[in-house]
Amino acid sequence: MSGSGGSGGYEYQSNAIGYVAAHILAERALDWIEIGSPDIPIAVAAETQGPGDDLCITLQNDVVIELQAKHGLKKDKLFEPILKLARGLHKNPNMYGILLTDSTASQTIRNGLRKDLIRIGQGCFDDLKPLANEFRVRLSAMNLSDRESDIFRRLRIIVLDLEDGLSGAKYAQSLLSRLISQNQTSVAWKILCDEGLRLTSNRGKRDLQSWNLFCKSNLPDFRRQINEDHLNSEREGNYIKLHDLLRVKDWKAADEETTRRMCEAVDRQTEGWLRLEDIENFPNQTLRIIDRLWVQYSDGHFGFSVQKQIWEDCGGPKDYGRIWEKFGRVVGWRTEDSGETEPRWLLNSQLIFNESAPRGHLPRSYFPERIHVAGGFWYNTIAIIFYSLVLKLLTR
Repeated sequence: MSGSGGSGGYEYQSNAIGYVAAHILAERALDWIEIGSPDIPIAVAAETQGPGDDLCITLQNDVVIELQAKHGLKKDKLFEPILKLARGLHKNPNMYGILLTDSTASQTIRNGLRKDLIRIGQGCFDDLKPLANEFRVRLSAMNLSDRESDIFRRLRIIVLDLEDGLSGAKYAQSLLSRLISQNQTSVAWKILCDEGLRLTSNRGKRDLQSWNLFCKSNLPDFRRQINEDHLNSEREGNYIKLHDLLRVKDWKAADEETTRRMCEAVDRQTEGWLRLEDIENFPNQTLRIIDRLWVQYSDGHFGFSVQKQIWEDCGGPKDYGRIWEKFGRVVGWRTEDSGETEPRWLLNSQLIFNESAPRGHLPRSYFPERIHVAGGFWYNTIAIIFYSLVLKLLTR
């Protein structure tokens, strides 16, 4: 076993197997890699002694993902697993590699290096963080730099929290709720993770059929009702993950997924935020679907149309000014003037991701952050972008 970090690392590795198993059973994409089709897993093996070592995942189209699972990964433990993955990707051009870690990992890994891997895979080498540059130097020393961009294109760092009550575990349980009664999903999740530990100990493997038989033997209420409580329209198929995240009220992950889907609709996946012209060209159908899901699963507390109603009640500001600041205070995007501290606009990372948030607080992370707007016009920019979105809602 590798897993990293003693018993915590082994638990993380077994939970990772449970997470993949939930996707296998529900026949849902992991959304980890881009291969031109959904990355839906059909089998998972543990301790294979391959480039991933911890997990080897087979997808529906026979693509193989080698995965290293590292709980709480720090820089001093980074290069052994990631270089092992890189060596395997260099040797096998059809393989993909995942370095899986959680939010207790170093920020330079889960944020800086994670983003730089994507950029290098796209052929962008400017403004890389020191850790990415060090990784490139080490690849060169191993004579692997001749296919550097191709290696980085197939190598990803995925940040996933898998402890009970955290986002990854909650999402896996939402997938399992299609196959078993809602009050049994936590039990089913624990059983899958326990089986993950057994597979790790025995270097075992299970595919879709094997996982189905295992669940039927260990979960009397297990049933294959994948279409139960499913999205009705085929056009909403790309929003299943958003549906599931909202269903379990994982508001932060749902806000991030909303941004991904919105950026995808206007080809802004790399940037991760939207400009005024992107909103003006945004497809109405996509806006309707996303808004409906937010309104439905928040009982009318969140959603674009909820924000529009509050915007109208505040006077319908078309650009930055006192009325826009009032709107910002009502939805909780701007702090109140306490007399001691200046009021300020919250960054996306400072938003409130629970039901105590003001009505209309979410979604919002599709806005550009200050760093993306030159000249200090950040506040005016988001005001104009939001007004453009409101026009879409008014005319749809």
